[in-house]
Amino acid sequence: MDYFYQKEDSDGIRFSVNVWPANKTEQAKMNLPLGCMYTPLKRGTYVQKVAYEPLQCKGNCRTYLNPYCAVDFNSKVWGCPFCLQRNQFPPNYSGISQTQLPAELMPQMTTIEYQITKPNERLAPAFLFVVDTCLRDEELQALKDSIIQSLDLMPQNANVGLITYGTVVQLWQLTGTTVATSYAFSNKKAVSSREVFEMLGLGTLLKDNRIQANTNNNFVVPMESCQDTLISILEHLEPDPFPIGKHKRPQRATGAAVSVAISVLENTFAGLGGRVMVFMGGPCTIGPGMVVSDDLKESIRSHHEIKKELAKHMHTSVKFYEELAERVAQNMHAVDLFACSLDQVGLLEMKQLSKETGGIIIQADSFDHEIFIKSFAKMFDCQEAHPDDMKMALAGKIEVYSSRDVRVTGAIGHMNNMHQNSHPCVSDNEVGSGNTNAWRVASLDDNSTYAVFFEVSRGEKDAMASQNGMIQFQTSYQHSNGSRVLRITTVAHTFADPAQGARGLVAGVDQETCAALLARIAVYKSEREDADSLRLLDTSLIKVCQRYADFHKGNAMSFQLPAELALYPPLIRVTFYFSCMGRE
Repeated sequence: MDYFYQKEDSDGIRFSVNVWPANKTEQAKMNLPLGCMYTPLKRGTYVQKVAYEPLQCKGNCRTYLNPYCAVDFNSKVWGCPFCLQRNQFPPNYSGISQTQLPAELMPQMTTIEYQITKPNERLAPAFLFVVDTCLRDEELQALKDSIIQSLDLMPQNANVGLITYGTVVQLWQLTGTTVATSYAFSNKKAVSSREVFEMLGLGTLLKDNRIQANTNNNFVVPMESCQDTLISILEHLEPDPFPIGKHKRPQRATGAAVSVAISVLENTFAGLGGRVMVFMGGPCTIGPGMVVSDDLKESIRSHHEIKKELAKHMHTSVKFYEELAERVAQNMHAVDLFACSLDQVGLLEMKQLSKETGGIIIQADSFDHEIFIKSFAKMFDCQEAHPDDMKMALAGKIEVYSSRDVRVTGAIGHMNNMHQNSHPCVSDNEVGSGNTNAWRVASLDDNSTYAVFFEVSRGEKDAMASQNGMIQFQTSYQHSNGSRVLRITTVAHTFADPAQGARGLVAGVDQETCAALLARIAVYKSEREDADSLRLLDTSLIKVCQRYADFHKGNAMSFQLPAELALYPPLIRVTFYFSCMGRE
């Protein structure tokens, strides 16, 4: 176990099996998930940081120079362990030797971080607040206080914007005007990026009639140039002035407001770090994304209606938010949902917005509740070593590359599939979000962990293409200070001797990771395929016991699993229930 914890501390990775099956047949017999739990920004991990570009292999493997590369110091040539391509070092590596190694070749530097953005190219992330005004006075005041307080926790060069919604959706202009100015949008339809361009001129129209993002605008602007204006607007913000009819709910256009926010950021900060922070005090009652109508005679959908697919607005609303989620994920922006109400607000319909982007969901009874106040402030925590830099990372992308004997089958986590399937390391078999080796992660922090799955592609009669199975994780993201970072982690695993059978694999089994991976698979299938998760877990456990346990027929007391798997049965149930809690 010490080895597993050591790798987790050094690289943020724990594999389910650390001695890999020799071929496809042996993997099928293994009856354990082959994969890893990957935490790119693992807390406490020391990572060497360098301020130069990484050196990429000229072959088709798309991997970078790493400690496992064979180096000829005389001819200044390095061999890639992934595709066996020989590469010439560039002139700036001319001084390397066995005693003077660059950081990426040092044996202990299996994880290294490259600064790939020049200081003059940095652009701070954008935070667009979407505020519900259909609240009681004290609720709205508590929310305004929390937002104003958060402004002091952000870097001064952070870009901020404000949208308020109730019966009408309003986008506030923060610069270029001497009086508080807002632009109103209809509550009955979604607003596209094209409409935002035509109405407000946000973005740049290209010759092919496409709209290109342009950060020059008066709505999402650096805080140092608009903080006083924004605070003044928030302080004078009043509850929705439109009257509420008898036996009616407030008209709350949540869906329309979210669509405006996504379109505004799409036209200004597409591809750059950004967060849409949606604050809700009740369900959407009008326009797209409606959860329940404004008529109190109509009760909000119940669990029974959801299960029997009888919820009146649910199918349409889920489809609407799923389409928005795909758009916002492609723009590399996260959506955070803050639901503070004693009643339901429609998170079931909206959850895909956060799941596809790595956003945060916080539920509380009210906006003056301690849970909301502390959780919201914690989002802006800064690093201890760098008090001016927030812990959050934005606009991320995770790519996984493997050597010829290993293929990537998929990943499970709060990420968006990039459908990058042209690389030979991509498997035809899918586990989770598969048929790709790249995923968008619009928001991640030091607790963000992703399950990545693999398969051994070598047949029984195939010659071993390499002595070790090689995998390289390439995680790029935008730091809160605006810089772009590429973190590269390279790992290698030996293949087991088929002649040793199960004994050759058991020694390298990490039962905790096996249980976590299997739990993620079970939850993923239950969400998308309506599968019986408990039956899946029980079937898997039976197969593991048949493969690895010692048992004398007729003597129940003789049943015994090897020490490396002794905790696997109870761990499966525990991790499954924790995964279900995380899903809910």
